[in-house]
Amino acid sequence: MGFVYVERPNLLIARRVGEVGEVEMADFLERSRHICEQAGVRAAIVYDAGRTPDGRPNSKARSYAAHWLNEHAHLLQRKCAGMDFVFPTPLSRGILTAITWIRPLPMASRVHERCDTAVQSALDRIGARFPVGEILREIDALEAAHRADADRSIG
Repeated sequence: MGFVYVERPNLLIARRVGEVGEVEMADFLERSRHICEQAGVRAAIVYDAGRTPDGRPNSKARSYAAHWLNEHAHLLQRKCAGMDFVFPTPLSRGILTAITWIRPLPMASRVHERCDTAVQSALDRIGARFPVGEILREIDALEAAHRADADRSIG
């Protein structure tokens, strides 16, 4: 499992917790498409890269994502209020900011250091008032459960 997910109406939050290949990226993007298509007005997406460098999307996953973004650009322009990215290191945030400056995404985007600011930004984009702390506790619990399951399967 490459990601854990929290969903609310018009909101998808994905945190990377493991290896991300083409299959995991396709799952994340399919969930993103679905939340946009189902959104009453517009949806917001949070992509949290996680706290560790392990499992960064491989080249096939990145290529798949680039193709998917091109293929779904019209949907994203119409139905996605924006995407907020969370990257823990200044270098990663800077690289993503430069990439999206050179080749803008089809929807608004912002890069954050912390998940709480990304979630708040996403909520502001869609005018929602879900409790940020509750959402963070839920995604943290899902990540902890995933890591505990992974530890049990190794040991």
